[in-house]
Amino acid sequence: MGKKKKSFLGNFLCVVFGLALAFGLAEAAVRIYYPQEVSPIRFKFDPQLGDIPTPNQQGRKYRPGVYYNTFSHNSLGLRGSKEYSLDKTTQHRLLFLGDSFTYGFGVNDDQTFAHLTEKRLGSEGLSVEAMTAGNRDKGTDYALRFFQVRGYKFKPDLVILCFCANDLIDIERGEYYLVSPEGDLTPKPLNESQKVIKNILSKFPGYNWLVSWSQAANFLKEMGIKWFMGRRDAKALKEAPLIINYPAYFQGYGHKENLRLLEIYLSNLRQSVQAAGGSLMIFYLPMPMEVEEFRKRGAAGPDETALGQLARKNGEKLYSLTPIFALTQAPLEKLYFLPSDGHWNAAGHALAAAYFSEQVKKRLQDR
Repeated sequence: MGKKKKSFLGNFLCVVFGLALAFGLAEAAVRIYYPQEVSPIRFKFDPQLGDIPTPNQQGRKYRPGVYYNTFSHNSLGLRGSKEYSLDKTTQHRLLFLGDSFTYGFGVNDDQTFAHLTEKRLGSEGLSVEAMTAGNRDKGTDYALRFFQVRGYKFKPDLVILCFCANDLIDIERGEYYLVSPEGDLTPKPLNESQKVIKNILSKFPGYNWLVSWSQAANFLKEMGIKWFMGRRDAKALKEAPLIINYPAYFQGYGHKENLRLLEIYLSNLRQSVQAAGGSLMIFYLPMPMEVEEFRKRGAAGPDETALGQLARKNGEKLYSLTPIFALTQAPLEKLYFLPSDGHWNAAGHALAAAYFSEQVKKRLQDR
């Protein structure tokens, strides 16, 4: 080997070693001073549904000091690895619709309330399978879209809509339907090009591995997102948000317009479910501050009250988990990931599953 080749190889190895050392030091510094959440790219664009949990994926999610969980998605992006045939293989089929609570952020597949509900009903002699179509940052408009595009094909006996107060913020984005003044719905085309940065990064060699394992890489990603958001105007961020932010919960999220939209989506979901031969159940999933308020006042908050009224107007009953969580008297930290995350932990999911199982069993027996 010539002197030039040896010199080039030596310089190259020095550069590689220097970069590796710098990255290692950066990784250590971030883990010590600015711990970051790490997980694979968990959402993929679907032409009919927009962002859904990445199909055929298994992985782990680590949020420092909060939770470490494993997860899997089947070929449709439903939570869990189980595949479902269009023809039922059990006597009863449940379809859970909702947001990140329903998906089960922070807990393993077998700790979600949907999985536990199936397990509890099975132990009581009922032939049941539960499909979990929860998806983060999605409202009742997504629930309707999912059912009309995909859910109806599986002929669920019960469609269980799991509603959180922040769903009222989600439906304001108008991502899935154009709504006329008369309340008529027109499905909107979904544009993948709005996810430009995500698309570019997901195709970058090694990017998914980096965000799955490196806190330094996730720190840089977050800084890049903040820089990007700072350069965009409010209208652009509303039309194609890179990160969904929710305002602080004080007096509820509901107002005249988003409650009008909610009523329209609920009515259409009920009609769609009934046309497919199923029955709709609506459950209210409380956020931590709502449980606190119920313990103080002994009454439901404004968003839950409004949803109850809309449910009755549509001929449905609202099943609320707020009193279930409030009456346990357990500290909220025992039921939710607090203070930095407001989702249910494994104990919260188990408590919810007991109530879901009881109410679902009654409805199945009535049917």
